Amino acid sequence: MAVGPPSSLVKAVSYCMRPLVRLCIYHGIDYRQLIEMLKETFVTVAERDFPLPGRKQTDSRISLITGVHRKDVHRLRNSTEDTATRLPAAQKLASNIISFWLGTPELLNPDKTPLPVPRTAREGHAWSFAQMVARFNQDMPARALLDELVKNGILSIDHEDMVHLDAEAMIPSKNIDQNAFFFSHTIHDHIAAAGENLCGANPPFLDRYVWYADLQSADAERLSVIAEKAAMRALKTVNEAAQDLKKSSKAAGETGNVRIHFGTFYYHKQQQSKASLTSEEYLD
Repeated sequence: MAVGPPSSLVKAVSYCMRPLVRLCIYHGIDYRQLIEMLKETFVTVAERDFPLPGRKQTDSRISLITGVHRKDVHRLRNSTEDTATRLPAAQKLASNIISFWLGTPELLNPDKTPLPVPRTAREGHAWSFAQMVARFNQDMPARALLDELVKNGILSIDHEDMVHLDAEAMIPSKNIDQNAFFFSHTIHDHIAAAGENLCGANPPFLDRYVWYADLQSADAERLSVIAEKAAMRALKTVNEAAQDLKKSSKAAGETGNVRIHFGTFYYHKQQQSKASLTSEEYLD
């Protein structure tokens, strides 16, 4: 009987860490900071997800199953610092509005592209931007949020004071704090789904991909456009269905406590010479 984790899994985890380490080095997060974050994460996950039934979780047991020194376990379990990633109020509101906009039939063209809405209530329009803001948050000034989303290129205002949504720019690309939030949750949930599958989830979570090598650069660029269009169609379909289901539940007076995350990605990179590479390096 083998003792210890499967070597294939150790190699897989090491490989997955490469782009994360690249990101850390680029933004000045060094080894010592990453180790401290790993310690905290090991302790948090062990305490939350690996308790003994009917037994109090102790520093000694957490140290045993994680390998983190008992003194560090005690320090981290008694720390009052909250390092959890939270979505800023304005960004959460913006996400809710965009999802509502793209999932409400009266706000869409026949081809499912978003219709412009007036900035404030106007006769002949079911919704205005200000009304959508008020639907989700009574305290946030609609104009302040509008200006921020215009600055980030998600919304624009025309000469008739109509607000237009760029459905292809749902996540701002200029704000590192907002992008870091979405990065953390997207990568977390993808790894969580794939990890549950490796632990025998039944039924398994959806985790599918298309993979090709030895393509021309121009072909990869063409496929990038095709993938983006296909992904947006899928995202809009799931978003619309989620809006309908939430409306039905709300009408029936029912509430739930389950969150879902559906996403897609596309990546390409210039290959090195295959002759001198291992199979893992060929993928890197």
